[in-house]
Order: sequence, then C-alpha cells, then structure tokens
Amino acid sequence: LLSQNRIAEVEAEMRSMFAADPSDTATAIELVRFIANVRGTAGARQELETLIASKPDAVTYQLALAQLNFSDKRIDTATAAIEAIIAKGEPKDDIVRAKLLLASMKNQMGRSKEASDLIDHVLAGDAKNVDALALRANLSLEAGKVDSAILDLREALNQQPQSAPLLLLLAHAHERQGAVDLAASRHGGFGL
Repeated sequence: LLSQNRIAEVEAEMRSMFAADPSDTATAIELVRFIANVRGTAGARQELETLIASKPDAVTYQLALAQLNFSDKRIDTATAAIEAIIAKGEPKDDIVRAKLLLASMKNQMGRSKEASDLIDHVLAGDAKNVDALALRANLSLEAGKVDSAILDLREALNQQPQSAPLLLLLAHAHERQGAVDLAASRHGGFGL
C-alpha cells in the first residue's frame, strides 16, 4: 500500500492491527512513527496524547512523548515527564527504561556526569543490563576511554551475541584502538 501511496489505507490497516490487540504497545508506537512521517510531529504528539489518555499507566507512551518533546527542543517538558516516571519508583522495568532515556538525553545536553550517574545506578541494580552497558560504552568512547568501552561491549555481547548495533559499536571501538583487523572481524564483513 505504501508503494502505491495509499497512505489512508496504510493507516487504517495499522489502526485495525492495534485495535485487535490494544495491549500491543509496539504496534501503537509503529503507528505513531508512521503518523510522524506522514503528518509530522504535531500528528504524532496528538496520537501519543490520545494513547496516554486511554492508558495513563502505559509508560511506553509517556516515554515516547518525552522523546518527541526532546527532539522538538522541549527539553524541560521532556525531562520533567521522565523524572516524574522515575519518582514513582515502580514498576522496575519502566524505571530502568526511564533512567536510561534520561541518561541519553543528559548526555546529548552535554551533561555526561549526570548521564553517567544514572547509568551507574541502573548497573548497580543489574550489572548485565545491555542497554546500560551500551550507553556507558558510548560515553566511554566519547571520553576517549576505549578500553573501558570494549569491556562494557564485551559484557553486553555476552548477553546478546548477535546484536548488530553492539557488534558495530565494538568494531568502532577496536578501530579507535588501532586494532583494524579485529574491528573488521567483529564487524562481520559489513564494511567500515
């Protein structure tokens, strides 16, 4: 349908998929992404606000709206929403996702110490959290701490050995370390 530019039908199909299983937040987020591509951030924001109104406890939608606000330079609104989620203290998985999103935002704002503190707090509760390890590896690479990044990436890959983003990041770290042959082997032949 997309290849035929039948946008309204694509949206209708996506909405019917979500209606078939309203608990499927992944499908809802895909619908929001589609709307953002078709109607822009205003349409995506409206869709997210509708989803949040229908399921106020669905943190996935709140985090998506915070990301949208952050990308629209509504920094205070975005961070306040995430901090409110964190302040609730549970459920644990939602808090972890919120902390990591906030850490990513803090890093993008140039506040790497605050980002690092949030990541360390997540890892104190779960030393093998793949997303936290990857984010800390990124921070380490930005700070020129390649060896630390490689250690974190290896641990993350122990949890998700087939993760293409982790493998690419490890290849990049090896390349920065000067181990170009190792970088190429870790990269899996996709080309640097």
